Amino acid sequence: MALEKTKDPAFREFVGLLRKLHELIAAGKEDDEEADAVRDQMDPLWAKMAPRQQELAKALSGNLYLLSEDVQKLSMSREERRAYSEEAKKVFREFADGKVTSALAFLNKPAPENLPAWAVFFLLGRCWERLDELDLALLFMKKAEALESRHAVSVLHVLQRLGQHAEASRYASRIVEGTTSTLEEMYVGAGE
Repeated sequence: MALEKTKDPAFREFVGLLRKLHELIAAGKEDDEEADAVRDQMDPLWAKMAPRQQELAKALSGNLYLLSEDVQKLSMSREERRAYSEEAKKVFREFADGKVTSALAFLNKPAPENLPAWAVFFLLGRCWERLDELDLALLFMKKAEALESRHAVSVLHVLQRLGQHAEASRYASRIVEGTTSTLEEMYVGAGE
């Protein structure tokens, strides 16, 4: 399994600026001078990135929009749901082989109305985790958890990988003491 790598300094800096830009957009400041200055800083970095990194950056931009705009849901016919399902199988087979870019792009597409939004954010978290982009994975796992509390275990796992032990300990305590935690979740939480 050949994993895509994202540790190039230009890509790392671009991601940081992209996150800052999306924070400004979410705050309604997309046309402010500060947003323009961020875009100006991003342009030369884009030119330094390899095509694969540019694809990842485009996918990330779409992923970040989902955090503030939510997952777009569509009422789909049986045939449309079948086509969506077939495409999902294809991109997640690629994901299993270490190719994450197509899964990231796929998750930006409108989803069937019966697919819970937390599932999209959980899968985005797993994709970025697979790329060893743990800060991004944490961002999406926390969104999944905000929509479905059972994903506290997923957040805990990423926090442990990041070495953020104080926050991981708080999550673990919350999981263990939770009245709705399953036995498996309590076991994982007790391990911290």
